Amino acid sequence: MELPLSIEELKQELERALPDYSYYINSYLFDKVLIAKKANFSGAEIRLTKKQLKVGYCVPSTWGASFAANFGLLGVFVVRKFVKDALEPRDSVLEYLSARYSPVKKGL
Repeated sequence: MELPLSIEELKQELERALPDYSYYINSYLFDKVLIAKKANFSGAEIRLTKKQLKVGYCVPSTWGASFAANFGLLGVFVVRKFVKDALEPRDSVLEYLSARYSPVKKGL
């Protein structure tokens, strides 16, 4: 199946398909990213390009992300190790999108 045309369409689709998470769009300088949040340290980051979807782990809360960023990549791995089901949103979003669209790539 073809990729969604915009991140907003993808957000609406995921809200219907996986209502267990809250979704919001983060705007960066050249990019928009869809965040699926389950808890402060448990979330998924979805990037939409012209050729593929990329789903990775993220820390969705601002204070949680700043805490993890203070320790760099080590902080992200520590959070993933000690937070129960930290990767669950990433895995369930990845599973849904992989079944629906073919060019889906797993991130960090």
